[in-house]
Amino acid sequence: MRDHWFVFALAFLIIGFGIAPCVLASSFTFSFFDVPGENTMTQPHDINNSGQVVGFWSTTDGNGKGAFLLSGGNFTLFNIAGASSTSAQSINDEGSVVGSYVVGDGLTVF
Repeated sequence: MRDHWFVFALAFLIIGFGIAPCVLASSFTFSFFDVPGENTMTQPHDINNSGQVVGFWSTTDGNGKGAFLLSGGNFTLFNIAGASSTSAQSINDEGSVVGSYVVGDGLTVF
């Protein structure tokens, strides 16, 4: 099991559902982040043992969207050419990313 997965899942519960369980403050470090830009929604999907985070982002109006990698405090945004939507779903400890994208009515994985 990934070392960071529990912290990631706990943060999702606290932030996403407003649940505030009791935890030892010295046991965890929480980081809050958003893809740079105004009116963006950031949805992390996975974190590896190096602390790299992947997921999906979009603007609140839906005109901008794509996948992201957060590594060392720096965001890399990416989309598959011609796709209407790209999402990074998981990242392993070597940094390989898997995800999906939509072209027309078809969903494809990468």
